[in-house]
Amino acid sequence: YGVGVSYGTALIEGCIFDHHRHAVSGNGSPGESYEVRYCIFQGANADTTLDVHANGSHMGDWSQQGSQPSGRLYRIHHNTEQLTDSGTDQFMGLVSNPTEGMYVNNNRMQYIVYQANQSGRLYMTNNYIGGVFHASGQ
Repeated sequence: YGVGVSYGTALIEGCIFDHHRHAVSGNGSPGESYEVRYCIFQGANADTTLDVHANGSHMGDWSQQGSQPSGRLYRIHHNTEQLTDSGTDQFMGLVSNPTEGMYVNNNRMQYIVYQANQSGRLYMTNNYIGGVFHASGQ
């Protein structure tokens, strides 16, 4: 893990992450938020580059999926993913809905954003995914 956020707020800016499980991970606690901007994710990773669990869930425990919120607010923008090897085909894993939202804008990523319950408060605009420009969604 590069950065772990729990019961707080973090700004992760201008970092290079190389060989990680999750470069940035949140446990989805009430009020939790993070912003990841102008970072480069390279090398290999063992799981999603970015991750947010549902409040009360633990690693590998997806039983809270959709029943508890995933924190408050997450902003992911102007990042570049250049992985040479990945343990998954997902840039980010979002277990449940944040109370305010997750905004994913202006990134160059190799893989999609996975949302476990498939709906709600995930806003994606102006991203390159797998080399293809997506004005909205994925």
